Amino acid sequence: MKIVGMDTKVASIRGDIITFEEHCQRLATFIEEIKGKALLLTQRNPELTEYIRSLKLVYLEELYIEDTTCFYLVSVQSPNSKDMPVRPDKIGKWADSVGIDKNGYPKLYFDFWVIINRFRERLLADIIMPEIVSDMDFLVLFLKEVLLKNTLKWKYLSEERRGKCYELLFQYNVPDRFWLAITNNVRVLIGEFKDIENTLVNSKERYMNNSLLLVDIDRQPLKDQEVYFGLLKEIPEKRIYVWSYGTFFSLFDLKFGCHPELCVKENLLKEGAVC
Repeated sequence: MKIVGMDTKVASIRGDIITFEEHCQRLATFIEEIKGKALLLTQRNPELTEYIRSLKLVYLEELYIEDTTCFYLVSVQSPNSKDMPVRPDKIGKWADSVGIDKNGYPKLYFDFWVIINRFRERLLADIIMPEIVSDMDFLVLFLKEVLLKNTLKWKYLSEERRGKCYELLFQYNVPDRFWLAITNNVRVLIGEFKDIENTLVNSKERYMNNSLLLVDIDRQPLKDQEVYFGLLKEIPEKRIYVWSYGTFFSLFDLKFGCHPELCVKENLLKEGAVC
């Protein structure tokens, strides 16, 4: 393994060979171009505007070369982010890795595409997702209309409050062992973990004969799967799904910007904001 610096030659997105320093300069310029376009759309949302202005490219000024792989760290961050990069003490902690081309240059072809995705991820994680999970009515609407009905094609039946949780009832088709479609009911229980737990304990019989999707909106702490297994251990073996905060984040990310009627909520994205 060897450590190389900013003057190392790399293969960049335009197919040319430049130094790693030049590559990072191009990325920084690219980010400012993205910010300029985004800020035109966020004029009525001061918090979002300030956040976008604060985003910048951060990177470690070295690359690790090991055999045919280059390890390095380039990211988009706000100065307030808790995960600003430091030099990792182990290769496995480096955020990025790419191959080496036949001439020995690290292939940094995809950094521009990655930057766009990380820009969106920071926007979602630090601004939009906290707003979504703090508003149960909007969260339920998004789950029901965008993810379950439009994306998964489940048939909506009903909804109701169960204590501090929301419960949605759907039908969906599952294949049996001979690949014949069978209609099954699934109950979707949405809430914080402690409220989901209370609902299941107090209404155990209600959830015995259906498939079950739990949507745990606790942002912290992130839970191991064993926590959910313990919660569900008394429910008979059947189709059980668990969406934690991280899972829901990913699902929202996939559908970001595709459902205009859900982007008019004043407290989430004000008129004219990015969507």
